[in-house]
Amino acid sequence: MATGANQVVASSFSGVLAHLKRKTVDFRMGWVLLAGGLVGSSVGVIIFNMLERLGQVDLVVQLCYVVFLGLIGTMMFKESLGALRRAKAGPIKPARRNQHVWVHRWPWKVKFRASGLYISIWPPLMVGAAVGVLGAIMGSAAASSWCPP
Repeated sequence: MATGANQVVASSFSGVLAHLKRKTVDFRMGWVLLAGGLVGSSVGVIIFNMLERLGQVDLVVQLCYVVFLGLIGTMMFKESLGALRRAKAGPIKPARRNQHVWVHRWPWKVKFRASGLYISIWPPLMVGAAVGVLGAIMGSAAASSWCPP
């Protein structure tokens, strides 16, 4: 049942070792993503248990898969169209480097040295939490379908 997880862990560990030699592993970013992921997976387990009590877990998991994969497909399609348009347009102008958007005004900025980022801690925390919630809900459903109580 867990043979896929072993391959993921092995390849991830190998990748980390290769990037450690190049000093391109951002441990600070990793810890922030881990913290967000732990909180998100805890919330996801609570949501999953609540949905299981209500008898709606199958519907929500199926909807999560449809929405999640639909968003990924839509983003890939949009990126492909943009690439085709850029290829027809010819050479591109260099982008401005000092362009700041609303997310740059968020508090609690942290310097992630290996990543070369100076951003608020909130975006990586929210990404980690979102991945944790999705992983807990969608992964728990897959595990519970393999191992009924």
